[in-house]
Amino acid sequence: CRNGATCQNTNGSYRCACRTGFTGRNCDTDIDDCKPNPCHNGGSCSDGVGTFFCECLAGFRGPKCEEDINECASNPCKNGANCTDCVNSYTCTCPSGFSGIHCENNTPDCTESSCFNGGTCVDGINTFTCLCPPGFTGSYCEHDINECDSKPCLNGGTCQDSYGTYKCTCPQGYTGLNC
Repeated sequence: CRNGATCQNTNGSYRCACRTGFTGRNCDTDIDDCKPNPCHNGGSCSDGVGTFFCECLAGFRGPKCEEDINECASNPCKNGANCTDCVNSYTCTCPSGFSGIHCENNTPDCTESSCFNGGTCVDGINTFTCLCPPGFTGSYCEHDINECDSKPCLNGGTCQDSYGTYKCTCPQGYTGLNC
């Protein structure tokens, strides 16, 4: 008897009591524990003595490769994106205003024509704000402020509004920016 089997005498012969993992009259045949293949999800089986080992494909784990690894568990998607687990990968579905593999990029909302009259565009998330130069107002700096509304011309001077400024025409005997 081979491979640590126990030999039992019988009348005119012998019988081998094989250890786990062996078979045959003399226990000299290793049982192929990989038949049928116990490994799931495309895992490859390596036979051992009375056991087997599964080599799992990427994306799976467990003694029999039965567990799909959830790549979304590490929260790879940013900015409130939805993560969809795939085999050995994941995909991020970005909310509006974001882009990139992990939704890590704020999509720019400013263009060259976002703000008028020399206003400066400040990008936000799905929005932008215009910082207006002196003399202009409105969400897009589209309105000229009438500087004459504050009545800057004194002593009966006449105010003429202009873009971002004003001019006083002073009556006789008065001079200066505001008469």
